[in-house]
Amino acid sequence: MKALIFGSLNQDIVYDVDHFGKPGETTKALRISRYPGGKGLNQAIAASKAGSNVHMAGCIGPEGTWLLNELETAGVNATHIRIVPDTATGTAIIERDPAGANRILLDPGANNCCTPEQIRETLAGFEAGDLLICQNEISHLTSLLEQAKAKRMRILFNPAPMTPDILDLDLREVTWLAVNESECARLLGCTCDDPMQLCRLFRQRYPETGLVLTLGSRGSLSLQGQSLCRVPSCCVQAVDTTGAGDTWLGYFADGCSRGLSVPDSMMRANAAAALSVQVAGAASSIPSDREVSAFLAQQPMESVITELEL
Repeated sequence: MKALIFGSLNQDIVYDVDHFGKPGETTKALRISRYPGGKGLNQAIAASKAGSNVHMAGCIGPEGTWLLNELETAGVNATHIRIVPDTATGTAIIERDPAGANRILLDPGANNCCTPEQIRETLAGFEAGDLLICQNEISHLTSLLEQAKAKRMRILFNPAPMTPDILDLDLREVTWLAVNESECARLLGCTCDDPMQLCRLFRQRYPETGLVLTLGSRGSLSLQGQSLCRVPSCCVQAVDTTGAGDTWLGYFADGCSRGLSVPDSMMRANAAAALSVQVAGAASSIPSDREVSAFLAQQPMESVITELEL
């Protein structure tokens, strides 16, 4: 069984600052670093490091070929990535403060060059039951979802960044939808911040779709049918939170791809994210499966499974 990440590939330019500036304020950077990034690339590397057979598809500019080396070094098959002439690779400008928090400005660049034809050619190499992981950082997302559904692939969709056009997508046949609390509320058109109420509203709107709800320092929650699974977070000192959500999703995707239970997939994902925030960078901070297993052996987690009361 194969996993395909069809998504964004970026170069992340990180400016370390002693504080986030106010409007009109000039802030001096303490240092500048460059890392591979993009939600698609980060999730592909995370799923590969977790143990999955991962293929990556997307677009880069001619100056972004170093990203292919990063993917291949992590064990990701990068043959479905197109190099687009006369187009810059996607770029994220990231401010990072001493606590590890970040602010991000994104230029999609070549990520906007994905076409229905490229999607069709890529999906020709996959079949029913294979897992597609996608986000909202490439062009022709509607075509990608429709073509994957037609092939009866399983779909794990992370609709980030959450833009108004996401509300126009037909998400009823998505296998898993992975969101944080604010994204879930926007998707449902409400202002609710109670995870249980969000789950109830989600189940009413999407009765056949699984939900993964990340809760930051409170861990994560999943909803499949009426079954709720909650896993606590790990208490660690954060250095850089960039890419932590992508690390979580890549490890969860690996669990889905390999047939692990939902609680086990979530516990491994929580541990991987906890390890990632202790290292600077996005893709460069993703831990290996061996590191995650060792961490879980030292800090075992327990999941709580209940039934959702509607």
